Amino acid sequence: MNGLGIPSIPENLIKFATECPMPKDMRIAVIVAWLTKNCEEWKTYKRETLPKTYDSLYLANEKELEELQDVSVMNMAKGSAKMYEAQMEQLLKEPLFNSEGVKDMIEVEDLQWARSVAHTRAMSGKLIVDGEGSFPCAFVVPGADLTNHRTVPNSNYGVSEDGLRYELKWRSSELAEEEEEGLPPVPEEERKPKEGLEMFISYGVRHPNALLALHYGFVDDTNPNDRIPMECVVPGMRKVPFKVVMKAVVALKENGDDRAAWAGSQLLAVSMRSPEGVPNEIADQEKVDPEIVEQMKKATVAALSQFPTTLEDDEKIETGAIKSSRMQVAISYRIAQKRHLHAYQRFLDTL
Repeated sequence: MNGLGIPSIPENLIKFATECPMPKDMRIAVIVAWLTKNCEEWKTYKRETLPKTYDSLYLANEKELEELQDVSVMNMAKGSAKMYEAQMEQLLKEPLFNSEGVKDMIEVEDLQWARSVAHTRAMSGKLIVDGEGSFPCAFVVPGADLTNHRTVPNSNYGVSEDGLRYELKWRSSELAEEEEEGLPPVPEEERKPKEGLEMFISYGVRHPNALLALHYGFVDDTNPNDRIPMECVVPGMRKVPFKVVMKAVVALKENGDDRAAWAGSQLLAVSMRSPEGVPNEIADQEKVDPEIVEQMKKATVAALSQFPTTLEDDEKIETGAIKSSRMQVAISYRIAQKRHLHAYQRFLDTL
């Protein structure tokens, strides 16, 4: 309560937050709705800083979702929307929300907005209590919740070791040198803090663009967690030599085509290799069978043909002129997927 400008937090709100069997996002939403009604600092934060609406695709309408040009992600968004709607209905019937008077302490019409605040901005942590152990917690921290996402973060967040405060800290140079499993290291120029350098945290080190767009309303155009469609990779699975694919990936990287190198690494993971000194008919080859390469190229062309528009068409769109921010996110998503496929084609052309 320090700095909130309120004498106390009502006991019935505390009871609801700690005992209600609802998902944490729903409980945090109720707290946010109460704070933005009763606390001057939170009223100001809502008015001057927090978005009026959110871009998460589970909030999108049918027309906005069609711009994804991806039925599977569209269905994921619709499924999430139904789940969240059911949770909201459950909350309005929850005894601890009604009989304890919590419902009367907030503006119910603010709950949908507050839930988006909780869903997109809450950060997790562990609270260590002497003699009782460690407990998972979730927080919406004004200021810290403005920190943007990056798969490889340069900052850490969580509860301080003494459990008295929430911390957003620059990763030490020692920690930065410890590569996350399967992820590139923090850039050398970001291993020490300096004025003007943006802090990044990770909203999910394994999140592909589908999840980032669905839950947070943005797309990372170079997201390393995205995948080339399996139908484009399967024709070469265990049929192309590992050393040939590796050589192509390295060459593309050296030539500055990082996206094509990344796309090629998708095939690298399923290529044929053999233990050193153990002969293998495929692994020992110096070239890839042209017929196999042709099959992968045809599959990639087929994948691109499934989209109603081309990458060239999409890149001509003036997204800034589109009023719907969620439609902008959907278009950005499909552009990223098409760029991945075109990068895979460039990789295949090197084999």
